[in-house]
Amino acid sequence: MPHSSRPLARYALVALFLAAALVAPQAARASQDEVQSVITRQIESFIGGDFETAYSFAAPNVKAAYPSARIFSLMVKQGYAPVFSPQSYRFGPYEDAGNMYIQRVEVIGPDGHFYTADYTVKKFGDAYLITGCFIRKATGISL
Repeated sequence: MPHSSRPLARYALVALFLAAALVAPQAARASQDEVQSVITRQIESFIGGDFETAYSFAAPNVKAAYPSARIFSLMVKQGYAPVFSPQSYRFGPYEDAGNMYIQRVEVIGPDGHFYTADYTVKKFGDAYLITGCFIRKATGISL
């Protein structure tokens, strides 16, 4: 009677799926940690007045629109004051959208109002860079 390798192949396939199931959440967590780190470093750079470093976290599409750290920082100061000089911030929901990551940041702006900032981040080579930020003022909530 010939020996069948089918049961062994099934076990190998099950082991492969189990290994993938264990690795996938770790990879997703690593991405989330990287995304949050980039956002934190950019916000902290704005707070510290280090606009060159803040600019270094901008993706190529942002740098094409704002070709210097000075121009970029002026744009953020005027249009994105809640993330330029927040009183406080914390991370909210995170989404892995396939080719980009979306991270909500809940912010108390310099005016004492509550904002949500949805950051979009993509990986470029080994670096995670910010491709956009969409800020909304929450109605009826302030300090």
